[in-house]
Amino acid sequence: MVKEYIIESGNPKNKYLKVSIPGAKNSILPILAATMLLPSKVKLFNVPKINDINNMIKIIISLGGTVVWNDDFLEVDCTAIIGQKISFSLTEKVRSSILLVGPLTVIFGKSIIGLPGGCRLGLRPIDIHVNGLRSFGIKTSKENNKLVSQSTGLKPASYNLKFPSVGATEHLLITSLLIKGESILNNIALEPEVLDLINFLKLAGADILRSQRRLKIEGGNKLSINQYRVIPDRIVAASWITAAVITRTNLQLLDFPKKLLCDFLSVLKLIGVDIEYSENDILISCPDKLSPFNITTGPFPEFSTDIQPFMAIIACTIKGISRISELVYENRFQYAEELKKLGADIQINEKTLYINGDRRLVGCTVIGKDIRGTAALGLASLISDGETKLVDVGFISRAYEDFDKLLESFGAKVKSVI
Repeated sequence: MVKEYIIESGNPKNKYLKVSIPGAKNSILPILAATMLLPSKVKLFNVPKINDINNMIKIIISLGGTVVWNDDFLEVDCTAIIGQKISFSLTEKVRSSILLVGPLTVIFGKSIIGLPGGCRLGLRPIDIHVNGLRSFGIKTSKENNKLVSQSTGLKPASYNLKFPSVGATEHLLITSLLIKGESILNNIALEPEVLDLINFLKLAGADILRSQRRLKIEGGNKLSINQYRVIPDRIVAASWITAAVITRTNLQLLDFPKKLLCDFLSVLKLIGVDIEYSENDILISCPDKLSPFNITTGPFPEFSTDIQPFMAIIACTIKGISRISELVYENRFQYAEELKKLGADIQINEKTLYINGDRRLVGCTVIGKDIRGTAALGLASLISDGETKLVDVGFISRAYEDFDKLLESFGAKVKSVI
C-alpha cells in the first residue's frame, strides 16, 4: 500500500482536459448492503476499484456471499449468505459495515458485528441507527468493540430521524424492506447517493414512496434486479473541478448530471467561475480573478461537508477573506493546520474557518487525517512551490482510483512511496 506521495508542482501541459468520473463510493456501498435482500445475483456497473469497496466485498464474502470482478461490472450473489458475525478486523476499515446490522438481524434473528470504522471526523454517534432499529423490534447493545443485535418481535414502524443522517436513512430503509407491513421514515437524508439507493430498490420492485423528507415503505415484498449502473461520484468530480479552478485550467466533465453538484456549482458561479452545460457534459473555465465567499455546510441540498475542504484550497487562490462554517462534523477542519504549514493564512474560530487568500504557498511535509482533507492537501500541492510530501495517503485510496494521475493531469510530478 502507498504510504505517501512526494509531489512536485508544475504547470499543466494541457490547458483543456476531458474526464469521465467513476461511480460513487457512497452509492455502491449501501447498494452492496442492499444485495442482502435479493434472491439472485446482480451485476453492478461503474463500480470504482477503491479500498472501501474492496473491504465491503471482503465482508460479503466472509458472510458466505460470492463477488466476482469483471472488466465492466461487479457481480454480487448473496443468495447463500449463512453468516451473521463480522469481525472487527473487517468492520474497522469501512464505516458502511453498520448498514448490515439490521438486515442480518432480521434474516437470522441475531447479529454480531465489530464497531464500524471510517474517518475520525468527530463523535459520529450511531444512536440514530440504534433507536431506529429499536422501533422495528431490534435491540442492539455494545459489548467491547462489537455491536450485538437481536430481534425482539419484528414489526413495521414509524420513525423520525433527529438529524437527516445519510447512513441511518439507508440502514433503516434497507431493514424496513425485510419487515412485512407499512413503515414510515421522517426527516430522511436527500443526498444523491441516498436517492440512488432508492432508485435501485424501486427498480428491484420495492414499494417506496418519497415525499420530500418522508418515505413510506411497504416491506416484505420479493425483490429482483439483474443489473444496475451507479451514479458518478460527485466528490471525485468536485476534486477534478477544484484542481481546474486553482490551476486556471479548462475542464470538461463527460456525461455528468449537473444536479449532483448543484451546491458546489452554484457557489463557483457566484465567485466568478464560468460554467456551461452541453447536453450531459459540464464545461468549467476560470478567470484569473475570483471573489471571496461565505459558505455553511449542512444536509443536502445545503453545501456538502465533503466538498468544503476543497473550497478552502480554492480560497487560497482568491484575494480577500473567505469564510467556511462547518455544521456537520466537529473535526472536519483537521486539514487546516496542515494547510497552514504550506503557508496559508488561516484562522479557526470554533466552527468557522477564515482564509485570507492569495498568499504564496511553499511545499513541505503535511499529514492526512481523513479522506477529503487528505485529498484537499494533495490538491494544494498543485499551487505550492517546490516539493510537497503528503503522508498517510492511505485515506485517499479508500475513495479515489488514481489520485496521483489526477495530480499529474494538472502538471504535477508524483512519486509514490510504499
